[in-house]
Amino acid sequence: MTIKGWRLWGWLSLIFTSTLLLTVLTVYGLTMLENRQQFESREGQLLISIGRQLAKDPRVTAALEANKADSATRTYAGTVEKNFDLDFVVIMNMQGIRLTHPDPKQINRHFQGGDEVTALRGHEHVSVRRGTLGRSLRGFVPVYRQGKEIGVVALGIKVTSLQTLIKTSQDGFRLALFAGTIIGLLTAFLVTYYIKHQLHDLEPKEIARLLEERNAMLEETKDPVIVIDLHQVIMLINKAAAKLQNHLITESAFIGQPLTTLIANPERVNLNVKTEQFYQQDGQDYLFSAAPVMVKKQKIG
Repeated sequence: MTIKGWRLWGWLSLIFTSTLLLTVLTVYGLTMLENRQQFESREGQLLISIGRQLAKDPRVTAALEANKADSATRTYAGTVEKNFDLDFVVIMNMQGIRLTHPDPKQINRHFQGGDEVTALRGHEHVSVRRGTLGRSLRGFVPVYRQGKEIGVVALGIKVTSLQTLIKTSQDGFRLALFAGTIIGLLTAFLVTYYIKHQLHDLEPKEIARLLEERNAMLEETKDPVIVIDLHQVIMLINKAAAKLQNHLITESAFIGQPLTTLIANPERVNLNVKTEQFYQQDGQDYLFSAAPVMVKKQKIG
C-alpha cells in the first residue's frame, strides 16, 4: 500500500485503537477500584467476625479481668494470627494498654493509631491507620462481661500484605485485559482495512474531488442523463433530464421518484443493452442508450 493510501487507514486505525484503549482502560480502572473496595470490605468483615469470636473466648475475658495476659493467652493470640494470616491480634484494656502483641516489647504499652477510641466506646468498626507494625487495615470489637465493656480485641492486616492479596486476585483481570486488547486491536485493523477497501483505496479528498468532477460533467452535459437503481427509482439526474417533461422544478426533487416521472413509457426501451435505441415522447424524438452501473462486478443500477 502506498504512503498516500496508508493515510486514511492510519487515521482510522488510530481512531479505533484510541477509542478501544480508552474504553478498555477506563473499564479496567473502574473494575480494579471496585474490586479493591470489595476486597477491603470482605477483609474488614472477616476481621470483625474473627474479633467477635475472640471477644467471647474465656481466655480473652479472663486476661482482661486480670489486666494481664498469661503465656497461654498470648500463644492463643499468635495461633489465631497464623491460622488467619493476620499481622497482629491485640487484646487491650479500657485504657488502651496492650496485653498481647506479636512484638513482646510492645506489650503493656499504649495502642497506637487513635482509632481504638471508637471501640473503647462500645462500637465495632474497621479503619486503616499506621501503628507500630506500619500502615494496616484494622478491625476492632469490644469485649463485654456481664453487660459491661472490659476491653477491646484489635486485629489487623498490613496494607502491604493486603496489596499483595489484591494483586494476586487481580491477575485474572490483567490477563483478560491483555487478551481483550489484542483481540480489539486486531478487530480494529480489520475494520479499518475493510472500510478502506470499500472506499476503493481512495482518500477523502480524492473522493470529494471525484464527486465534484462528476457533478460538473453531469451539469455541463447537454444530453439528459438519468441514473436509476434496479427498481427503476431515480438516484441521480442532471438539469437536462429534469426538463424532459418541461417540469419547472429542480433535479433534486426527482431523486427517489420512479423513472416514469420523467420517461412516460420506459417499457419501450431495453435497459439491459448498451446499443442505441430510438425513443419518442411528447412528439420529440430521442436517441436512447443505457449502460449498467457495475460495482465489484455486480450490477446495482
